[in-house]
Amino acid sequence: MKKRLIKPWPFLLILLIIVSLLVEAQPAQASQQPGITMTVEAGFDGNYKEGCWIPIRVVIENNGPSVDAQVETSIEAMAGNRITYAYPVELPSQSRKEVFLHVYPDGYLTQLTITLMSGKDQLASAIAPLTSLTANDLLFGVVASSTSPYNVLSELDPSQGAATVAELAVANLPDRVQAWQALDVLVIADVDSGTLSTNQRQALAAWVANGGQLLVAGGPGWQKTAAGLSDLLPLIPTGTQNLSGLGALQAYSVEPMEDAGQIVAASGSLTAQAEVLVAQDGLPLVVRRLLGQGQVIYLSADPGLKPLKNWDGMSSFYQDLFSAMPDQPGWANGFINWSTAEEASNSLPGLALPSLVLICCFLGVYVLVLGPINYLVLRYLKRAELAWVSIPVLVVFFSGLAFLIGSLSRGNQPVINQMAVVQVWPDAPQAIVHGLAGVYSPRRGTYEARINGQYLASSIPSSYTMADRSGTFLQSEQQILMPDFRIDVGGIRALMMEGSIPAPAFANGLALTIDEHGVVLNGIITNHSDLELKDAVLMYPGGSLAIGEFGPGDSYEVNLPLVKSQLVGAPTLATIMPSLGIYTTTPYYSYYGYDDTLTDIVGTSSYYDDYSAYQRYLLTSAVLSTYSDTNGRGGGIYLSGWNDKSPLEVGIVNRSVRTSDTTLYLVSLMPRLDLAGDTLRLSPGMFTWRPLGNTDTGQANPYNGYLYQGYSSSIQYALSMPVHYSRVRSLIINLGSPSGTTGSPTEAEFQLWDYTTEQWVDLSDPGWGSHQIENPERYVSPSGAIQLSISNPNLQWIDFNVCDFTLEVEP
Repeated sequence: MKKRLIKPWPFLLILLIIVSLLVEAQPAQASQQPGITMTVEAGFDGNYKEGCWIPIRVVIENNGPSVDAQVETSIEAMAGNRITYAYPVELPSQSRKEVFLHVYPDGYLTQLTITLMSGKDQLASAIAPLTSLTANDLLFGVVASSTSPYNVLSELDPSQGAATVAELAVANLPDRVQAWQALDVLVIADVDSGTLSTNQRQALAAWVANGGQLLVAGGPGWQKTAAGLSDLLPLIPTGTQNLSGLGALQAYSVEPMEDAGQIVAASGSLTAQAEVLVAQDGLPLVVRRLLGQGQVIYLSADPGLKPLKNWDGMSSFYQDLFSAMPDQPGWANGFINWSTAEEASNSLPGLALPSLVLICCFLGVYVLVLGPINYLVLRYLKRAELAWVSIPVLVVFFSGLAFLIGSLSRGNQPVINQMAVVQVWPDAPQAIVHGLAGVYSPRRGTYEARINGQYLASSIPSSYTMADRSGTFLQSEQQILMPDFRIDVGGIRALMMEGSIPAPAFANGLALTIDEHGVVLNGIITNHSDLELKDAVLMYPGGSLAIGEFGPGDSYEVNLPLVKSQLVGAPTLATIMPSLGIYTTTPYYSYYGYDDTLTDIVGTSSYYDDYSAYQRYLLTSAVLSTYSDTNGRGGGIYLSGWNDKSPLEVGIVNRSVRTSDTTLYLVSLMPRLDLAGDTLRLSPGMFTWRPLGNTDTGQANPYNGYLYQGYSSSIQYALSMPVHYSRVRSLIINLGSPSGTTGSPTEAEFQLWDYTTEQWVDLSDPGWGSHQIENPERYVSPSGAIQLSISNPNLQWIDFNVCDFTLEVEP
């Protein structure tokens, strides 16, 4: 019998498939050219947040010949866009280089592949894994000799997210403030902060001023921990003191604290801005310094040592410590409405459509020449048959004329529309800049764009547009280059930038005076900068004051009673992670514009009639969420103003350009608190308000609000800044009728939240006007929060123009 031959190729094919699968299953390894090694660390312990820059620390060692190279990474965005970020490095033989590459995420990322390229040759590559966090998550960074005692921070989950603890080293801390955005809290304990570079220290200070929270620990390692942070600390440690216990800290929790014998606590001198929160035996244990919109907390003991290390009350302690901050203004996080930002960058005044009159005149001439004039001329020449020639010639002529006029109106120079929002915080040497640039090209071409090196730049996220966003951003300390910046004929490419500049100086002599009569904002504001602010506005809780032109050396005197509550600003730890006893709610979004901040800044609500006002509206709307209950400025005091010079420096290499500049300055004025007398009357202007998550149909607004029949509305009122008091004397509810009538507000049902029993308590119908609440201390939280629920059981809707509270306390 003839043997059957078995063909080998099917087995070879199966073997090839198995081998390829095994190769793909192997973990990704960094690949290097001999003599070059590269290690990378991305984000904060691999964590990043949506809409925040990702810092990538790259360490390169070259034991081979000298080479010029650049670190690169690319992301695949939506609509087929590929954005590359690169950083050039010179690698002499036997050298070690460390650089930070910054990437703006466009979509969901699980990893980044970083390569070291020399021309088209790949010298090394590595993969950095990433974990994406949402804007509602909390990210705690811990730089400590032992990070395990701080794992308790992961228990502080916000109501709509999760808490994550990132283990960091001093070298991981970014050297640009833009790269700190994802971090909510930073803890530094028992490490040498003296190794922080100058750029790292500046970035850290700017991050705190922009709303970050820094906790620095003392204990036996106080000297090295404070070595590089002396400019920020509220207490400058100079030695130690032994304590027999930390009983003063137990007030934050009901959990007992073990006896750990002698405890070493740092001691020293308080700075001028220091506020002692907890003291024991004359030694400050917890000291706070407010810096801009953030805070620096110094804890004299080391949480990594007993008894704090094993104390079950640390979770409550941290929660209370980090949540005692006022809310931020709605613009604190920069651009949040990217579609509006895109429209703002495209709003070039010189590219507006021709006026209707000009178009009508052109069409009128065209019709006259093509019709009557052509007819009369041919009739005069007695050559009517030439109409077969004259009409096409005239059509071609006027078409060419229209094209010529359109080409001349576009011009021959590229035009750059530079728009920026500059945030200035008290005591902060750097101001935060969020910028937009729309680069217009009258011709199709590829340019080399250049941006000043103090900024990080990227394309506007492509998830908001289907336009081309591909390109390369070559980063360095001196500048950012985009060598392949392609623009179609008559097209506009939009860029976003974030950075910092030296803060303009504004002398703030304002004070909030609180006495038995109420709260008054008084003092003088002086412009010590070289800025000529136009249409300047002073914004305060419950109102605004138009100042107008506010130039260098100008001063403005203020004397304003605060009588109206203000809508909360952007969420902070105070609202995401409520203090103990605060009723937990979910964010509430509404179509209604509860807040007039946007109109105050723009200067008018009729922005469609003025192109300049419309530009201002677009830029302001890009940093304020107009359809959210967090679109306001909160309880802060702010000065806004416009300037026609830009802090941005966007240009095109070897090409002259024409620029159009619009800059909005938002200056935070944090007045000092003057408490006078034995009774403090906290008028409604000392409170911010926000709708609670159980709000039903209606407009949950304490001012000019309404409620449909059969529905309820709940509002929380909270002190806009901490006011320490010993006792609640009285609580007054103020109810105002739209029509000015008296009596019962159409039998509405009112309830107050009782913080002692943690339940709603019926409030007898108070009627219109101001009325005292019995047992007021039950309805005021330790932090000064009040919660009100209004129900409408009637068959008709109810409305009111005032619904707020006045609180009287003893200091």
